[in-house]
Amino acid sequence: EIVAKQVAMLVKKLSTTIENIQREILNWRMNSLGQRLSQALTYAEAIQVVGNMAVELMVPNKVIMLLRRPLKSIESVFLYNLQDWSIHSILEKHVSVFENHFFAQSIPDIIPNVLNEELPDDVLDYFSKIKCVSIKILPLNFQDQPVAVILALYDDEVTWPQYERETLRIFSQTAVLAIQNAWMYEELEKGYLDVAMALSNEINVRESSIQGMSSRMANWAEKIARALGCSEAEIDDIRWAALLHGIGKSGIPNKVLGKPGPLTDEEWDILQKTPEEGENYIRPLSRFRNVGKIIRNSRERFDGDGYPDGLKGQEIPLGARVLAVVES
Repeated sequence: EIVAKQVAMLVKKLSTTIENIQREILNWRMNSLGQRLSQALTYAEAIQVVGNMAVELMVPNKVIMLLRRPLKSIESVFLYNLQDWSIHSILEKHVSVFENHFFAQSIPDIIPNVLNEELPDDVLDYFSKIKCVSIKILPLNFQDQPVAVILALYDDEVTWPQYERETLRIFSQTAVLAIQNAWMYEELEKGYLDVAMALSNEINVRESSIQGMSSRMANWAEKIARALGCSEAEIDDIRWAALLHGIGKSGIPNKVLGKPGPLTDEEWDILQKTPEEGENYIRPLSRFRNVGKIIRNSRERFDGDGYPDGLKGQEIPLGARVLAVVES
């Protein structure tokens, strides 16, 4: 009896030690992974980062991340270790089932054996087909409204200790903020870009009698960049720079912009500031920084006699050289 009590105490002590180690590992992972979410991410990047972090933290066999769309639709936006895209047809057919079973959760929860749940036959068949038994449900709620849910799928019956649930709940709060912020920032950038395009088009109308000048410049610039072997990202930047090349002239009076004769020194000084102004307009768009640099340096000259920075030769970014040739 004494030996049994001592063994029981040792087992409890060992169990507590293991749990503490697991807590430390989980907290360490949370701290190291949290740095990724603090970076500026696009909406698509945020979805991928959150999904991959859930995989690292929850260590499942498979993962499905579902996003709640307007008009009561649900979309699968992240899959891990799943090649079966029939989930989309299941979602379309059983929106209310997934709403009630998975999106209704406000805190992390677990289904020990999904095959014992009261679900439609084709839903149960899907989970059986992908060999899913247990499901850990991690809701991502923003201001008490369900935005997304992460389903961590396991091939065997598993348990979910309370300390893990609490840690993952903190992760879910950080994750949903990262997704929501990325979405809102992207929407703001889209609106800002629309304003920038409108300004640029207005300048084209004021400055040139050539119809669709920016669009034609963009097409030519893209063809040249592609012929030079530029990457798709570089081609995209050069095309946008061509579309927005005239935005820095928005503050220049018509009498200067459309003056038929030579410019005075004062007028020339005003005109030489337009590349810098163009970059300033683009600067708030964080993902357009390279576009801003191309616009800034498109008035440089190969002999160093351009402006605003007096760059010469290959000091001038390739995109700016392409844009200068196309505009000429």
